[in-house]
Amino acid sequence: MLPRLLFLGLLCCMLSACRHTSSYDKFYLSKADSLCAISEDSSYAQLQKIKQVSRLSAEDKAKYSMVLSRILDGKGQFLCSDSIIRVAVDYYSRHNNPEQACYAYIFLSRIERNKGDINGQAHNLLAAMNYANKSKSEKLLGLVYAEKATFFEQKQLNQFQEKHQPEYRKLQKDSMLYYHKLSLLHYKKIADNYNVILSLIYIGNSYYQMDQYNDALKYIRLAEIEAKKAQQTVLLSTIYRLYCGVYTKTKNYDQALLYIRKSMQTSDFMDYNKYSLAARVFLQTNRLDSAIQYAQRCIGTGNDLTDCYEILKEVGVRQHNYKDALHYAELYSTAKDSVNQANGNESFSAIEKKYNFQRIDNENKQLTIHNQRYIAGVILLLVLCLAILIFFLLERRSKQRLAILKEKLRQNIAIKDKFFSIISHDLRNPVHAVHLTSDSLVKQYNELTDSEKLNAIQLINHAADNTSRLLENLLLWALQQKDNVTYHPQRLDLKLLSQQCTDLHSLAAKGKQITIRNLIDEPAFIVADPNMMQTVIGNLISNAIKFSYSNGLITISSHDLQNGTTEISIADQGMGMSEATRQKLFRLDTKIQRKGTNNESGAGLGLILCHELISRQGGSIDVTSKEGEGTVFKITIQKSNEKEDIQASHSGS
Repeated sequence: MLPRLLFLGLLCCMLSACRHTSSYDKFYLSKADSLCAISEDSSYAQLQKIKQVSRLSAEDKAKYSMVLSRILDGKGQFLCSDSIIRVAVDYYSRHNNPEQACYAYIFLSRIERNKGDINGQAHNLLAAMNYANKSKSEKLLGLVYAEKATFFEQKQLNQFQEKHQPEYRKLQKDSMLYYHKLSLLHYKKIADNYNVILSLIYIGNSYYQMDQYNDALKYIRLAEIEAKKAQQTVLLSTIYRLYCGVYTKTKNYDQALLYIRKSMQTSDFMDYNKYSLAARVFLQTNRLDSAIQYAQRCIGTGNDLTDCYEILKEVGVRQHNYKDALHYAELYSTAKDSVNQANGNESFSAIEKKYNFQRIDNENKQLTIHNQRYIAGVILLLVLCLAILIFFLLERRSKQRLAILKEKLRQNIAIKDKFFSIISHDLRNPVHAVHLTSDSLVKQYNELTDSEKLNAIQLINHAADNTSRLLENLLLWALQQKDNVTYHPQRLDLKLLSQQCTDLHSLAAKGKQITIRNLIDEPAFIVADPNMMQTVIGNLISNAIKFSYSNGLITISSHDLQNGTTEISIADQGMGMSEATRQKLFRLDTKIQRKGTNNESGAGLGLILCHELISRQGGSIDVTSKEGEGTVFKITIQKSNEKEDIQASHSGS
């Protein structure tokens, strides 16, 4: 009693120390996860409803950190702290979840990029690639290659590389292009149309940056075709902007204007860039009023101010309006200084937005420290509880196994007792018949006619034959139960084997004027034990003779199945049987009260023996029957394939 109380007390302590997610928190976490791809704000609203982040289970805490990281990434929040995503990285790396581990390392690489740690970014991208390969996900491989392309696009040159800038810049752009093409290859494999279009756009943009405009146009056109098929209007707007950039560089201003107007038909977050591009094209074509109009519209968005002020300054110079030119030159200088200052110092509002989730970040750090303090205690409790639990489980299992063995032994004894009572009854009948007939023959020999004497002798012979067959089957079954029947599989010619069995039973068939037709015309080879198969087929032929009418037909046939086996069929046109009788076949615990067409008796032991011998060889036996129409026994046994035939012929030679 004391050990059990100790075990329960330790188990309670262990459970109280473990993390468990409440159903309330689990519901909102699941809802946040499902909403993340639709709306980051809605997803974050669900996360805020989680009452106790510290009480989440390890799995749910990892899921929480992944959802939060996806929200931050989707909203463009460039965090430099990795404490949130580290929870997911650690959990999924340890729990063999390569897909989630890959995503976690991608988010971690982006954080290292925001911190300016190029080595850290590269290291985490390598880890992400490793998990993408393990997951065998084409989508993940495409995503990681796209991240690698971005890595080379944004990578800053070191001092040595700055001295050889042209060579290293070209190498960077070549690497960027290479990884974008790899990304495209994997997205095409899974027909991910959206990412295929994006990859084509990135490749076109890469060629654009490398001043290879013909190649850029080639991939932009491919992207346009796919985007039109998929009806991706937002992506088409981006493609048209890229067209405008290329045609502006090649001074094909009519085409540049055509595509920038197409791009403006769809409004998106890059509208300011469209206005800036349009203003630049109108400036190049000396359509100054239009240039002023689009530059002012761009200024109204608050973006691309330096470019717009530069355009308006140039317009003022061309119009000889030097007052406006000077005014926009001053604005251009101020805007440029502001951009430089913004690159070094973030505004207060940006900082406030960036660290909107600082509370959660700090809480995760505290939880990490707190978890480390009680890990040793939890491990000790677990070891203690496991030791006690193992002791009780072993004790309980031994008792259960003993009870199962006792019950199984009881059932086997009961079944065999019943079986032997059936057998003894079936043995008693023919022996009793022999005794009565022979006694009558001895006492009344002189009074009996020759015909009556012959009938008596035939009756004795028939009873002796049945008794001999029953004893032979009983002996073989007993040996099978004691596992004394050895199994020697060989390559057998089924045609020859079936013919031998037919010949052995031809006399019995002739006595009832029954025809046995062997339809196996050509050699067919199986892998089986010859003695076992002869016993099985012989018993089934004998059974067919017993239940066939005079002038009946018994057929033996075979055909190969697709699973590497051969099906042997023994069919008769005799009495058949009911479904209830068919269900009782092959069972020791039931007696089948059936007489043959000439009142032949039997205990059904032959069919039980057939079932066990076929099972021993890895085969199966089945029966279909209908009363008054006949019965078909089907044996399925391993077929001897061509390789085995060759090996057998070599061994024989």
